[in-house]
Amino acid sequence: MKDFLFAINVLLPIIILIGLGYFIKKINLISYEVFSAINKLCFHILLPISLFVSIYKSSGIEEFNFTLLLFVAISLVVLFFIGLVIVKVFIKDDRQKGVILQGIFRSNYAIIGIPLATAIGGEEATKVAALVALVSIPIFNILGTIALTIFIKNEEKVSISKILIRIIKNPLILGVLAGIVALLIRSLFEQIDFDFRLSQIEFLYNAITSIGVIASPLALITLGGLFEFSNIKFMRKQITFSVVARLIVLPFVVFSVTFLFFDFTSAEYATLIALYASPIAVSSAVMAKEMDNDGDLANQIVVWTTVCSSITLFIIIFLFRIMEVF
Repeated sequence: MKDFLFAINVLLPIIILIGLGYFIKKINLISYEVFSAINKLCFHILLPISLFVSIYKSSGIEEFNFTLLLFVAISLVVLFFIGLVIVKVFIKDDRQKGVILQGIFRSNYAIIGIPLATAIGGEEATKVAALVALVSIPIFNILGTIALTIFIKNEEKVSISKILIRIIKNPLILGVLAGIVALLIRSLFEQIDFDFRLSQIEFLYNAITSIGVIASPLALITLGGLFEFSNIKFMRKQITFSVVARLIVLPFVVFSVTFLFFDFTSAEYATLIALYASPIAVSSAVMAKEMDNDGDLANQIVVWTTVCSSITLFIIIFLFRIMEVF
């Protein structure tokens, strides 16, 4: 019963916040356009500051597990190529292949994943999750662009330099990098016996910490406000395929490998659940529409992987709890 309640207590706050956002939009308290503006605020300001705070609270660079980061990088690339083979064999429509491929390997890590990791593993998991963002977010952007390009005929050649610039300018990446730079500066100060912490500038530290606290709840409410359900009669098979691949097959494969070959901590497993078992990112639907893929399918994959993940995540967290990982 304790394990059941643990899983419930992890997931219900996230589900309630997303549901609240959807309810607010349905009663026309806040429009879709306003939610879109709030989403930009979260992405460009609030979430990067939250990631900065999480990294800065680490004791130092030596605390980072680089084996975990290497595993994340390699596994995401491997999953991309496995998904590539799958969609080429089973999906007929070229405009849907890239959408479903992206749905297999790309998760809503920043908005759902990191709050989920925190809910499971506490502050320690938040630090790990913030660092993993430095690896996963660039890979998601690079592979996402490739996935949405390779199946579309008569498409202009994708500029590698533009992709790299977009990644470098990604606010989430900048937030993590700023946190690491702050850690390095703090470490340098310690070596010359100069005891200075950002927390000593109390008004500034309290402000950015407060922003970090509101970032995830507001982002989750906004996610619910951006949900658009539509007629899925002609997309049912593709949506079902994507949901099963993203939420069931992929976590099973990844966690089978980690249990067999790695010895990750509970905080690291909380982050891995957040990365590999959370639904697909909202930005994937925006990218799909902009790059002449099936934007309607991409949007519904976002919606239905998010809805169905409330069940699959509960089962995964419950099983991990029974196995005493947490």
